[in-house]
Amino acid sequence: MVRKRSGRKNENRKDKANTSVVQLSNIINSPKVFRNRIRDVAARDLLKLGKKHGTRGNSATNSNICRMCKSILIPGKNMKIRIRDKSVISTCNRCANIKKRGPMFHQELK
Repeated sequence: MVRKRSGRKNENRKDKANTSVVQLSNIINSPKVFRNRIRDVAARDLLKLGKKHGTRGNSATNSNICRMCKSILIPGKNMKIRIRDKSVISTCNRCANIKKRGPMFHQELK
């Protein structure tokens, strides 16, 4: 006889994932409290949570994470920003990954 799975575990999993995303986003967005290495680990874990559970952080937090080296992008420290032809080009100084945002980039962050 095959047992039917209950849906409660899935709800608990989603709730735990959502609370983890909020906690990791708070760590990423507070540079004065946490060191950069801890924030990089939180960024890596936030990306893993998003892939595994389908719960993603807000777009402002996710836009400041490099997808290649999974580190926090800080303009002027480990990130170079250029503006060309109404688009913003962000380059990670660690892995040289380039991210281009079009002329409507300010609306993408909302």
